Amino acid sequence: MSPCVDTVRRMSTTVVVLLAFYGIAALLEIAGIVLTVSTYIEFENGLGKVHQPETRWQAVRGPVLIGAGVLVGLGGNVASLFV
Repeated sequence: MSPCVDTVRRMSTTVVVLLAFYGIAALLEIAGIVLTVSTYIEFENGLGKVHQPETRWQAVRGPVLIGAGVLVGLGGNVASLFV
């Protein structure tokens, strides 16, 4: 095979790996934001009413997902240095 074909294959693998990292990070962060908002704001008839979560786990699960998304995105940044 020619060097160009090998380069294109290597680049496409790199792009897939990085898109996987950043895609998973984005999904985790979006899920964390949605979960955080739905934990603290209860919608009835189109009006939002703020309430406190009942357990500690309900209070921290959204921010934990956001933090996990940030760490996965950071992992993508580190991976981009080596691929």
